[in-house]
Amino acid sequence: MKRLHGITDGAVAEPIGPGVAGGSLRVICLKELYNGQCFGPLIIGSKSLRMLKLFRCSGDLDKIMKVIAEQVSELVEINLERLQVSDTGLTAISKCSILEILHLMETPKCTNNGLNTVSQNCKLLRKLHIDGWKTNKISDDGLIVVAKHCPNITNLKPIFSYQDFLN
Repeated sequence: MKRLHGITDGAVAEPIGPGVAGGSLRVICLKELYNGQCFGPLIIGSKSLRMLKLFRCSGDLDKIMKVIAEQVSELVEINLERLQVSDTGLTAISKCSILEILHLMETPKCTNNGLNTVSQNCKLLRKLHIDGWKTNKISDDGLIVVAKHCPNITNLKPIFSYQDFLN
């Protein structure tokens, strides 16, 4: 789904559930959604979900990530781009024990601490892309922990700003 801005006429958006497709959805990709957290029930109800992609969705997604990690056990790939997710969300993601691919793109509230938790708990992680954006709260220290704890890493792509090299 993409650019679904008018899902509610009132001040409170209604949750969107999985419906009959919930048992068979394996990939969910949500882009540029207003009140992105309203799609939490859809994600949580998709028990066969293997890949979750969330791009530029508004709303605080830390709570949703916690419930997703507790109830959706088959996730192997998570892509997060330009979201309000922090180390709390990364800690939740770290409970996805079979996670193999993680993309953190322009998530300025994510730090080395959250990445450390993921790397210590997601031992199957083989692909990690990080775009520190302008804040770069994930640094070499976080990547060193990934190297120590994730023996299956074959694709590590850190993107840092030019300013990082000046400091």
